[in-house]
Amino acid sequence: MVKYVKKNQENIGDAIVYDFTQIKGFDPDLIDIPEEFEDLPIADLKPKDFARRKSNKKLIRTRTAKDMGNYDAWRCHDRSVFTADHKHPNVAKFLIAPSLLWKCFGIPDHPSNGIVSTGEYNFEDNNLDCFKLFDYKQTDLFHGINREDEYYTNPRNMRKPHHKRKRKWPTVEEFWDLDEPVEFKLTADEQSDVRRFKRWFKATLKAAVTQEIGFEEKIMAKHGSKVDICLGDWEEKGVLNRDMAVHKLDASQFMTKQELKEYPFGHVELCKPPVMFDLSKARRVVMTKEELNLREQEKEALAKEAGS
Repeated sequence: MVKYVKKNQENIGDAIVYDFTQIKGFDPDLIDIPEEFEDLPIADLKPKDFARRKSNKKLIRTRTAKDMGNYDAWRCHDRSVFTADHKHPNVAKFLIAPSLLWKCFGIPDHPSNGIVSTGEYNFEDNNLDCFKLFDYKQTDLFHGINREDEYYTNPRNMRKPHHKRKRKWPTVEEFWDLDEPVEFKLTADEQSDVRRFKRWFKATLKAAVTQEIGFEEKIMAKHGSKVDICLGDWEEKGVLNRDMAVHKLDASQFMTKQELKEYPFGHVELCKPPVMFDLSKARRVVMTKEELNLREQEKEALAKEAGS
């Protein structure tokens, strides 16, 4: 290559010469060619022969790639992000209507941040990373009971900037019925793929807007008949089951005919439930200490006679 550059040194238009002298800054006159290479002919060179070879490694664009292939997330109830308190660093903030969250993901979980939050949603993706979405200081649960209207409309309060004015805060029930967007915070594990989760989360919310029924209605329509009364409608009147299985089932129902023939204890009978005695016929028995001692002495005397 040096011999080629020395021979075509004046041809600046040559890409190899230009790269060698101008880009890399080498001076071919200061380079000596060894004796064993002086008689070698100059090979037919082209600029592409010295071009950097393209790597076969796949470039993974983690910040700009929008590919959602092989990625999924779901709501999780048995795992969550470990946070020391509500001041744990947040990875993102969303402006979402609470009623839309309720429609899309159902009833929120009990908050783990105390009174600063009224509900939270825990998610897990296919990388087994956890995410937590929660509201932060948005209700009267944290700010306290609202005061009268004159307290918020007085001139002193109205002269303040909008973000510093004292205002009324909704109750917990009113908050989750709001159709206006409010701020929610998102926390995540350290090495989690937050960008892909945010794209999945926004796409899920966008799909929920066009749906006629919410998450709770879908689940109850599918599994409502299998839900226990403890998890069902609290307004439904419960029925107490006073029949015990021991009074309805016996061992013979779990035995074959041959086992029944070889059963050494005879015919199997059901256990009879105990019957409560009639308290109206009961009477109170009062005994003194002397009478108890006398009865014990009589029992001892009878025992001695029987022994003799």
